[in-house]
Amino acid sequence: VGIYVGGGQMIDAPYTGAVVRYDSIYNPYLVGAGRP
Repeated sequence: VGIYVGGGQMIDAPYTGAVVRYDSIYNPYLVGAGRP
């Protein structure tokens, strides 16, 4: 799960129990995105 925070950056936790990290949205592992 990730949340876009602006400036091409997001906060994400790639799986349950993982450390939350601050990362670029230009990530080769990003599969898709959506918004409600």
